[in-house]
Amino acid sequence: RGDDICGSLLMDEASSSVDAEEYIQRFYPFPHDTLSPEELTGIPGALSDQQLYFDTRVELLTKWFVSHNEIIEANSSLEDKPIDIITAVLSFLERHGHLNYGILPASRAKQSLQKSRVVVVGAGFAGLVAALQLQSFGFEVTVVEARDRVGGRCHTDTSMGHAVDLGSMVMLGSHGHPVRVLAKQALVKLYQVRDDVPVFDCDGSALEPATDLAAEKLQSELMDGVSADQRSAAQPNSHRSLGDELKLQMSRRPSPAPALRRLLEWNWANLEYDYGSDLDSLSLQHWRSVHRELYGHRYFLLGGHQPVAKEIAQKLTDLRLSTVVTRVEYG
Repeated sequence: RGDDICGSLLMDEASSSVDAEEYIQRFYPFPHDTLSPEELTGIPGALSDQQLYFDTRVELLTKWFVSHNEIIEANSSLEDKPIDIITAVLSFLERHGHLNYGILPASRAKQSLQKSRVVVVGAGFAGLVAALQLQSFGFEVTVVEARDRVGGRCHTDTSMGHAVDLGSMVMLGSHGHPVRVLAKQALVKLYQVRDDVPVFDCDGSALEPATDLAAEKLQSELMDGVSADQRSAAQPNSHRSLGDELKLQMSRRPSPAPALRRLLEWNWANLEYDYGSDLDSLSLQHWRSVHRELYGHRYFLLGGHQPVAKEIAQKLTDLRLSTVVTRVEYG
């Protein structure tokens, strides 16, 4: 089951400026109430009135957050701010990829740059979007890709008559997710993943809801134990992994029933999926600090991820597939 939200705003529950500003202050890599060191050095005149520049940044990001299909221009963005300040802040945010990116109208004015050529290696999502952004800035961009398709680790198979993602499958958290922005721009429909779905054991039998709840409760208690041990330690042990600590926590408890144990292992596998690493390779001391959680509903992309990548690729002027890079030289 799911909801078709094609064409809706990025926010799932609401799209007000208040919600947008709260998200921006929470998740963007900027101080909440002042300018970052990069802004102070990268925006001319920022030192003269930091509060004005800070307010301008929040308002520009809010406009981008609410609607991603229109280019934000300095001369039509904010009515109550000086045009030179809007231009300076907008230019900084644009150069750092915080707005005006993705599948946007081709009418965007090219910036005044010397003709420079850039080669982007790899036509995954990162390479495609970076190439399109550089192209919009006026660079001559060539994208080379060893495979005979675009998308990289996002590969959609349709050989059985239906779209099946073999790589990236679920968009975890829609609020601020870059693929959500691209999907909206490409008019790709989304299908909401619901939590009220049956869970099956390895033999195909359905697990009781009580077992699922018990696994969630046990996982929460184990993670609470991890946090308590970290707080009580006299000195952080930088050599221990999260996996080591979880094994220690499990050793202090009676062995769970087999079905509960399998479901708990599945929950740990989901945690490894979120971090892209085995729990035994995650630092106990730093594992929380490397994860920027995206909140909001989870979605499938109807038709898969690859159609979005193809939509971006169509905007590029020089894309070369089946081209293997054997050497990189700078000059």
